[in-house]
Amino acid sequence: AYLRSVVNVGLALGGAGAAPALVADTKAAYVTVIMTNAATYVLTALVLRSYPHIDPVPAEDGAPISQVFRDLPYVLMTALMAAMAVQYAIIDVGVPLWVDNYTSAPRWSISLLFVMNTLVVVLFQVAVSRRVETVAVAARVASVSGLVFWLACVLFAASEGRSTSWAVACLVAAGLVHVIGEMLQAASQICLGQELAPNHAQGQYQGLASTGFSLSAMIAPTVITLLPIKLGAPGWWILGGFFIVLGLLLLPAIAWAQRTRTRFAAPSFAD
Repeated sequence: AYLRSVVNVGLALGGAGAAPALVADTKAAYVTVIMTNAATYVLTALVLRSYPHIDPVPAEDGAPISQVFRDLPYVLMTALMAAMAVQYAIIDVGVPLWVDNYTSAPRWSISLLFVMNTLVVVLFQVAVSRRVETVAVAARVASVSGLVFWLACVLFAASEGRSTSWAVACLVAAGLVHVIGEMLQAASQICLGQELAPNHAQGQYQGLASTGFSLSAMIAPTVITLLPIKLGAPGWWILGGFFIVLGLLLLPAIAWAQRTRTRFAAPSFAD
C-alpha cells in the first residue's frame, strides 16, 4: 500500500503536467510532454544505478516450478481479480475518450479526474489497506468493489449529452466513486495474492499474480473501447454489470482457495 501511494504521487505530478498540453491541444505541446516524460526515464535510470546490489535469497528446496499452475483455486482467483483490474483503464483510457467524444465537459476535466484519482490513492490507500488484512475481509471487500465500480459506471453514463456543469459534476462524482472502488479492489488483491500463496513458493505465486495484472492491462483498453466508447451509455451499464458479476464470482472462488491451502502449503507438494 505504501508503494502504491508513492507511485501515485508520481502519477499525480504527471497528470498535472499533462493538463497544459490538453488545454493547448497543439502538436508542439504534446511532443513537449512526451519528450519530458522520456527525460524522466533517463533520470530514473541514473537514480537506480546508485542503488546497492543485493544478493537474492536462495530458493527453498522442494518447490516445483509448476506448483502455481496446479493450484487451480489460486489460478481461478487470480484470473477473476485480473478481470476486475480492467477498471484501471477507465481513468487512463475511458475518461479521455469519453469526455472528448460524448460530453460537453472541458478537456481540462480529464486531468482533473486523473489528479483527483491519484491524490485520493496517495492519501487513503494505506489507511484502507490496514483494514483489509485477512482473507475473509478481503473477500468481502473484493465483492463490494464490484458494486462500487457499477455505480461509477452509472455516473459516467449520466454525463452523456448534458450541460457542461452537469457533465463535470457527474464526472467528478463518478471519479470519486471509482477511486473508492479502486482502493478497495487493490487492498483486497494485495491481501489475497500474498495470504493465499504458500511461503515456500511466494516467488512463482506473485509472478502469476503480476502476469494476470499485465494481461489485464493488455486487454483493458480493448474492453473499454468496445463497450462505453463504442456503445455510449449502454456500454457503461454493461461494463458495470460485468464488475458486479465478477464480485459475486470472487466469493466462492476465494472460499475454494482458502479451503485448499493445506494441500499446497508444504514444500513437498510435488511428492
